[in-house]
Amino acid sequence: MKQLHPKARTLLFLTYIVRAFPFLLVLTIIGLVTLFGIRADAEISSGVTFMKWLWLPADILAVLATWYWAKWVYDNYRYEITPDGFKSEYGVIRKKYISIPYERIQNVDIHRGIIYRIMGLSDLQIQTASNSFVHTGGRHGRIKSLPEGRLPGIDKDEAKQLQEELSKKARGNKG
Repeated sequence: MKQLHPKARTLLFLTYIVRAFPFLLVLTIIGLVTLFGIRADAEISSGVTFMKWLWLPADILAVLATWYWAKWVYDNYRYEITPDGFKSEYGVIRKKYISIPYERIQNVDIHRGIIYRIMGLSDLQIQTASNSFVHTGGRHGRIKSLPEGRLPGIDKDEAKQLQEELSKKARGNKG
């Protein structure tokens, strides 16, 4: 089985850092408020000096944990094109194995946001007739289709080649 592009590690890390940003921001603000004694309660802010700096190693530890999590996700993401269809497996704690026969493939999309384009990567998404749908929330939330198969972080040329190959094999099984 093949692995995602090595740059996908960095892409996954950036994705997880963006998700963790609110937590890191709150932790940093609490640490800075404690450090500079901006609190109204003098007893709480007059703690031991090293306690005032505890937020910094906590932030560093959170960023390092995020980096290692991205690495583990990357190391456990595999895919292959078989004679029967597309197969992938991923997951660190809970493994997920996906097998999509060619006759079920409806569409193969390539998504390339700004970060993907900067890194020369693509997000390949395989749509089937039995896609999952998710409500995006809110009063005016939309229903979003989730791809059944996804490769987040493969080389843009390989994505194009896979898109053509999967589309061709899907058409071949329907005709």
